[in-house]
Amino acid sequence: MIEIQIAPLKIEDLEEVLRLWLAVNLKTHGFVSQEHFLAHLPMMREALPKATVLVAKKEDQVVGFLGMEEKFIHGLFVAEANQGSGIGKGLLDEAKKNATTLRLKVYKKNPRAYAFYVREGFQVEKAVMDEAVGEEEMILSWASEKR
Repeated sequence: MIEIQIAPLKIEDLEEVLRLWLAVNLKTHGFVSQEHFLAHLPMMREALPKATVLVAKKEDQVVGFLGMEEKFIHGLFVAEANQGSGIGKGLLDEAKKNATTLRLKVYKKNPRAYAFYVREGFQVEKAVMDEAVGEEEMILSWASEKR
């Protein structure tokens, strides 16, 4: 079995992480225009090195990452070929290790991601409208049992 390594973002992995960010967004958020994501690439290139980013690698290839600031997860991305293999859970478990609470948003039109987070102990706080793309998002939260 091939081992997955999870470690903080290294600047030399940034371009691979950005490619993964774009590919997964385009695949899973077909209801959002490609132009929206392309327009956000420069901002992501600048923001990721400043955020807390956990990168999952398999055989030296980036196969997933989780980006967060404070206790808010801005995104969890796993390469399509590796989805369902435990990489997302591994990244989320790593983020939970040093947290008592976490929050995130997930598009209502992304039922697979929503189901994943609920399975991992997140609960719905409320629904909000993402005005930038005109889609409803669910705000989810998780709290450690050992608070």
